[in-house]
Amino acid sequence: MKKQQGVSVYDRWSDTSRGKQRPRKRWYVRVWDSTNRRYHGRSFSERSHGTTWADETRSRYLLQLDSAVPVSLSHLTDTYTRELLERGRNAEYVTEIQRVSKAVSLAGAEDLKRADVAAVVRCWLSGVKANWYEGAAQNKFRRKRCMELSPITKNRFLQHLRSLMRYGVTIGSLPRDPLMGVKRFTEALPLKPTFTLDELRTLLHPGQMDDPFFIVFAVLIYTGCRMGEAMHLRWENIDFTGKRFAVKLSEAYSLKRKKERTVFLQPELASILLPRKRPNGYVIEDERWRTRNRKHLGVSFKYYLKRCGMDVGKRSPHSTRHTWVSMLLATGENVFFVAGEAGHESLVTTQGYARTQGAYRDGVKGWEKGVFWLRDGARRAVVPRMPTSARVRQ
Repeated sequence: MKKQQGVSVYDRWSDTSRGKQRPRKRWYVRVWDSTNRRYHGRSFSERSHGTTWADETRSRYLLQLDSAVPVSLSHLTDTYTRELLERGRNAEYVTEIQRVSKAVSLAGAEDLKRADVAAVVRCWLSGVKANWYEGAAQNKFRRKRCMELSPITKNRFLQHLRSLMRYGVTIGSLPRDPLMGVKRFTEALPLKPTFTLDELRTLLHPGQMDDPFFIVFAVLIYTGCRMGEAMHLRWENIDFTGKRFAVKLSEAYSLKRKKERTVFLQPELASILLPRKRPNGYVIEDERWRTRNRKHLGVSFKYYLKRCGMDVGKRSPHSTRHTWVSMLLATGENVFFVAGEAGHESLVTTQGYARTQGAYRDGVKGWEKGVFWLRDGARRAVVPRMPTSARVRQ
């Protein structure tokens, strides 16, 4: 008998077996399973066959691919979400993880030790559609048509599952991430509709100042704010001297990801706001804009474009934000600065917004970095500063 690193090899024809009938298969090989605390053995006619089997089996036991007890996805999810709530994570975020985990479990991935977990998850993500979760019928904002979800949403669900698997590896329930080989979803996304410089000059023409939506559009295009942020912008948060304004949290409006920021105040926007300046209150005074939902605000936005004689197409209020980011980068601003001004956590998001910046390269020549000139047709060239060495020589 030979014992080495959890493997035992017995010669069943040895002297200790005299007096007994010799078995047909001479070699008996056992491998120690440290998880279940027991040996697993097989008989072989050739010793080399037995040692080969022992090496492969021992490797699988060390990686806990065969011997580990089944890991329940639902149990792991309960433990993980409970810990997230204790850390103070958003309840909606935790609820979405629970919904995704439950749907994947029902699809056939309840036991995470199965070899087809990655295939089941990929199949479920490939076919998931709107209203996929239980209780979607009670959601008043649900989509009426069961459209297939976008790659961005599918990747978010995949990220939830991967974070869950990493947690399982961290606490020792899983030997490895079973979703390691699942690739992210990609799709050739069309360019987001933006505004040309000529269209912006038409929409910001002084003749449109009597329109009730003019001030709303001006704040959107000059600040890059989201519609809700623009509607809740207050006079107290604008510094005309320092040429900055703050996008802050308030009781009436919660920012996306609850992330406050400051943004450069464009000179042309300052000239529009100064005649309307108040000590306090909302910059957009008309209360009806804050009582309307997103759909009604989008309709008002499109009607303003039509009143200016412009084709609406697929443009929405968020198109002003895409235009704002693209123009800032076209004027030469640094992408890190623009990401901070826009409140983006990832540069990938900023670069996705700026896919149309090339369309503004020629139109913004002569503009100062980060400054828009949209209220007249003439380009305002900035006189270049004379180098210090040249001034000294003079």
